[in-house]
Amino acid sequence: TSDSFYGKVAIINFWASWCPPCKAEMPALQQIFKEFSNEQVILVSINTTYQDSVTNALDFAVEYNLSFPILFDKDGTVSRQYQVKSMPTTFFVREDGIIDEVIVGGPLSEAFLKSKIQQLLLGNP
Repeated sequence: TSDSFYGKVAIINFWASWCPPCKAEMPALQQIFKEFSNEQVILVSINTTYQDSVTNALDFAVEYNLSFPILFDKDGTVSRQYQVKSMPTTFFVREDGIIDEVIVGGPLSEAFLKSKIQQLLLGNP
């Protein structure tokens, strides 16, 4: 639930296995997950399964050695709630639960992700 995110910085990344920029940014997201997977930072990875497939998403996860949890938006409900129009789309959520920034497109670099996380952890929007 969203209550379990309160007090933590969250990165919510919407992606699809067929999306070239999604492929390009996955190594950076994996590194961020490994480096920051503690109590303060949560990575929420959402495959837009309604325009992809669970099989393709799982094959993609194996190919890119992803160890973070992947959620499946099978009917597009979550994507509609977040008004996701293209992939990748990444939301940066502050510790108080307020969306700080939304980045449509990619790929996001590891340096950018680290910088944004540090900024959010320090509470400097």
